[in-house]
Amino acid sequence: MTKLFKDIMVPFFSIDELDSDAERAIEIAKQLQSNIHLLYMSRDNKISMLKKAGAFLSNRKRIRTVIESDFLDLHKKRLIKLYPSLFFHCAEGGESQQHSIIDYCNKNNIDLVLFIANREPKSREKKNNNLNIGSLSEKLGCPVISVNFKTNMLHIKNIVIPIGSFLPMKRLIVGCYIGRLFNSKIHLVSLNKKFLTNGRDEAVCMYKAYHLLRDNTNLPVECITLMSKNIDEAAFRYADEINADLVFVNSESDLISPEMMN
Repeated sequence: MTKLFKDIMVPFFSIDELDSDAERAIEIAKQLQSNIHLLYMSRDNKISMLKKAGAFLSNRKRIRTVIESDFLDLHKKRLIKLYPSLFFHCAEGGESQQHSIIDYCNKNNIDLVLFIANREPKSREKKNNNLNIGSLSEKLGCPVISVNFKTNMLHIKNIVIPIGSFLPMKRLIVGCYIGRLFNSKIHLVSLNKKFLTNGRDEAVCMYKAYHLLRDNTNLPVECITLMSKNIDEAAFRYADEINADLVFVNSESDLISPEMMN
């Protein structure tokens, strides 16, 4: 079980937050005994950005791009010097963000993707630019987790797992694994009956998930149903209310492999 997460990947979108967020991600990787991959993506697609800009603006943007590259190079050298086993990769921004993340995860057999949530929800949306994390999780073969920036990496106390119309075994196993390391409380979040997309299926899955955790772990488990039309929105809203440390992103393709069961 110690190698459940051999490789963890963390996307970054801002040089200003790269150092502080990277240190938090690296601390998680240490606790999970995993390799850590940092994937930095520029907020702009530089090629299309320069094509669309006029001559004067194009020169200014080109200068900004060069400065950004220089700063990024300094950050990379500093981080790699501090953490020799770190994998650091840069990808183009703009429309290719989601493709870059999926492509990198597939090529490097990533087991877990972590997003470091920003200080404010609005800033978090701006930081992630045009990236839809929910849509991304549908296309990845590994769990996606949002980490509260304020979380003390040695004291992960509250983990939120959304429960939809199927039993999310992969998320439950990952949640239990992390929960056991830190003696965390697991919060299972589902939609209120009024908004159940598949009716009885979601209620049954919540019941099964609860008893699966209670029968196989000593972790405290809480179930809650919320009024919302979107399970991810409900999970993140609840996570903000209780100041949760980790939130799993919902994915309808959360299938379990035989290796995860062993």
